Amino acid sequence: MKKRVMAAVTASAAVAALGLMPGAAHASDNERITTSTEGAAIGLTVDWTSFNSVVLRDVYLKDTGNDGNSVFFYVSDGGFRYPDHKNKSGYNTTVHWDALPGSTSGGYMYFITVTVCRDKLFDNCTTSRQSHNPYTD
Repeated sequence: MKKRVMAAVTASAAVAALGLMPGAAHASDNERITTSTEGAAIGLTVDWTSFNSVVLRDVYLKDTGNDGNSVFFYVSDGGFRYPDHKNKSGYNTTVHWDALPGSTSGGYMYFITVTVCRDKLFDNCTTSRQSHNPYTD
């Protein structure tokens, strides 16, 4: 009986040391982010893959404005703005991407934000909350 109890305690200690205890996962990994502005909406899942890379999964960009303007989104890591992704299909249409990878070379990505905009002379944009990279903690 004592060996079984000792083995259970040892296994629990090993699991805790490896960070595998329930609740040890970082809240920013595989989190869903949505944001919208007048005429545009975005939703995606942030999948952090290393200290300098991320994959945006299950991305949708919806044009919600019946105004003839296209919509777009971009990702920023606080110092760099990644290329725009657009929906030019018109009102009440949604464009989907399965996976959009992004990375930096030689530096850390501490967080990202997603900005969605209605494309017009003075863009109408909204930026999401930050998703923090658990590999940089």
